[in-house]
This record gives sequence, structure tokens and C-alpha cells, in this order.
Amino acid sequence: MGAVSPTTLRYVKVLADLRRLFGPLDGLELAEIGVGYGGQCRVIHAWFAPASYTLVDIQPALALAQRFLDHFALNGRLVYRR
Repeated sequence: MGAVSPTTLRYVKVLADLRRLFGPLDGLELAEIGVGYGGQCRVIHAWFAPASYTLVDIQPALALAQRFLDHFALNGRLVYRR
């Protein structure tokens, strides 16, 4: 069995909490403040298809997140905001 990043495990935990609190995230408009490299966005999109996902952070973090997320075919619209 391969190693799993502790950060990814935390993102999966947050996803489980969101699912428990709000139900399926399909079709919802989501926003995340302080996006880091975009890992939470990627994990959410692996399970659900939100209508849009707005990422809010400082420009260097948004650039990193965009570079990371560009490697994946994500459903819905991504919006990057400073």
C-alpha cells in the first residue's frame, strides 16, 4: 500500500464534514478562502461536481493553485479571486 499525505487526509476529512453538513455538493456554488496549492478543491472535485468553485487568496497562492489544478479535468467553473 502506498503512502498517503497527511494533508490529503485532512482534505478528505473536510470533504466528509462538508458532505455530512450540506449533503451532496453537486451543483452548488462553493468558495474557499486561503486555498494554498488547491488540494481541497481537487479532492472535492474528485467526488462531486459543484457548479462553480471560487478560490480566494493572495496572488502567489492563486498562481500555484491554478498551476496545480490545470493538471486535472475538473467539472464546473473555477474562479480565482484576490
